Amino acid sequence: MKQIDIDDILEDIEVLIEKRNTGALQNIIIDLHPADIAQILSHIKKDERSYLFSILPPKIASDVLSELDPPIVEDLTEELGVEKISKIVDQMDSDDAADFVSAIPEEMVPEILDRIPEEDSNEIKELLHYEEDTAGGIMALEYVALPMDATVEQAIHEIRRLKAEQEITDIYSIYVVDDENRLLGVVSLSDLALAEDFTQLKEIMKTDIPKITPDMDQEEVANIFSKYDLVSMPVVD
Repeated sequence: MKQIDIDDILEDIEVLIEKRNTGALQNIIIDLHPADIAQILSHIKKDERSYLFSILPPKIASDVLSELDPPIVEDLTEELGVEKISKIVDQMDSDDAADFVSAIPEEMVPEILDRIPEEDSNEIKELLHYEEDTAGGIMALEYVALPMDATVEQAIHEIRRLKAEQEITDIYSIYVVDDENRLLGVVSLSDLALAEDFTQLKEIMKTDIPKITPDMDQEEVANIFSKYDLVSMPVVD
């Protein structure tokens, strides 16, 4: 993705929006980081913002929404309508989708959840049960879990499959579970990359890992992340 100075292209974007030159606009913004697109949307007029956002592919739009301030998100949802927003929500990770759904007008929520796949809808509803400032309120339900006798080669294949099918975006660790899906250990991507293909996960997994519960306060969670220098951590009942 390109790194840019927004001021260098903002005037050109406003001219292209006025001309409704969709092709040229998409050529400019398609390679930008979602945070840069969000910054552009924050600097243009409301009607220009709605048009520019409406031409974003759903996956990019979902990433951009996660970067926008709540008042702008609310304006966009009201302008674009349920059908467009539903397609965007369907592309989001569960934690981002739950945050987004909790920020939009309440009357839109049931119809949006009815329009996305039932499994995704149920995940969002589950996350909405948790208080916003708890681990449950900020956790994602997408993760990679494999049995302890799975090999490194099988784990890498599963990661590639999930990424290719866009079922999960950010992967930092593999969770090793038993037949009843109980957590046994964690394998980091760095350990996975350094191991031989035939190595079983039980040989390289770490079992002395900190765990958090869904009702734990997010500040306490942040302290654990900082103390142990973590990028991800399992949330367990």
